Order: sequence, then structure tokens, then C-alpha cells
Amino acid sequence: MKIALVCPLTGPLKKYELIIDEIVREMGFGGKIEEFKQEGRKIVYREEDELYSMSTEEMKDAYMDRSIRDHYRNLFSHQSTNQS
Repeated sequence: MKIALVCPLTGPLKKYELIIDEIVREMGFGGKIEEFKQEGRKIVYREEDELYSMSTEEMKDAYMDRSIRDHYRNLFSHQSTNQS
């Protein structure tokens, strides 16, 4: 998997680093942890505008958690398809 470097999350987005770390640990990603963290950051930046339309922090956190998980699942299903 080739990943373009993504800047670390800053300001109010920084809290999503913890969500990314939790998901990476939970999903058991192997030796390419930093690459998966980069993918997670990319999703946070991509979905940032959507966050501003949500009224509560809980909604924002749940949305971001789901977006990151969905992206990782799509990566795995795409990789599985390409390896078959």
C-alpha cells in the first residue's frame, strides 16, 4: 500500500488521533501501523467539513469513528480483491 504523507492532526482534530490509535490496535494491523495511521488522518481531513454541520461532540466523534472504520474495511476488501 502506497500512502502519501499526511500532516499530523492539529487543533480540534487532534483528538481523532486517539480514535485512530484505538481502531488500529483493535483491528490488529501488523507492521505497517504508521501507514494505517496516515490513512486515518487522511479520512479525518477529508471528512472535516462534514463535522461542522453536526451539533454535538458525540455525533462528531461517532461519525468520525464510523468513517475511519469504513475506510479501513474498504482498504482491506480492495486489497483482498486485488490479491485474488
